[in-house]
Amino acid sequence: MQKAYEEGFELMQTGKFKEALEKVEFIKSKMSKIPPDVVFLEAACAFNLADYVKAGAAFDKYIKDFTAEMETNPGIKDTMPRAKLGLGRCHIFNGKADEGIALLKEVATDPLLKGEAGLIVAEHYRKNNNPDEAIKVLESIFADGTRSAEQIQAALMCAELYVAKGDTEKAGATLEKVKGGATSGENAAQMNNISLRLGDKMMEDKRYREALSAYQSVRKKSEVVRLMKERERRFLDMMVKQPAMREQLQGKLEGDKL
Repeated sequence: MQKAYEEGFELMQTGKFKEALEKVEFIKSKMSKIPPDVVFLEAACAFNLADYVKAGAAFDKYIKDFTAEMETNPGIKDTMPRAKLGLGRCHIFNGKADEGIALLKEVATDPLLKGEAGLIVAEHYRKNNNPDEAIKVLESIFADGTRSAEQIQAALMCAELYVAKGDTEKAGATLEKVKGGATSGENAAQMNNISLRLGDKMMEDKRYREALSAYQSVRKKSEVVRLMKERERRFLDMMVKQPAMREQLQGKLEGDKL
């Protein structure tokens, strides 16, 4: 059984989720009590195959069956927040948004997952035309700085929402927090788009000096296009390997368009 699990885990790591699930099914056919690692493996593989019903059931089983063992099993204690994060996302995909958001907000109290969980919650609010709630969540993510990738992404999304609301002052201040750190290949296109939109809005408001500053932060189009093409190739490859990320990655690519 241990060998089957190790083989399944290796298959999952290489993106062979269907094959990994075959190993899980083999283990389940031989054991009456399924170990926590196997349940989590099943949940993770099903999620990456975009089978959110199966993934949600497995994450739910992990939480219900093994919560009581957290204090005596450090591995379960470390993995439990990830299981709740997965279940929260499954709830959203399965039409149980309220349950999913509540669970993700609980996960966001974990410092290690605050950014990841918070971004999912904020994106849900943004898609459902609730920018004020999205902004609250995003600002809590980068309240103590913009050092991590999640904090940078939260600040950029927040700046976009402020631009859309017409609040150029807050948009500019938020964008200023990420200048320097956010101009890597992963964020260059998004940064450019926000800066251009912010500059245009400031021009409309006749705030010419500030508009000029926003425009001056825009990188050359040729450089951004090169970075975007590299990013697109990576994302398309990830979409093939991990179907569950398709919607998230497609949304990022759409946001990159100049």
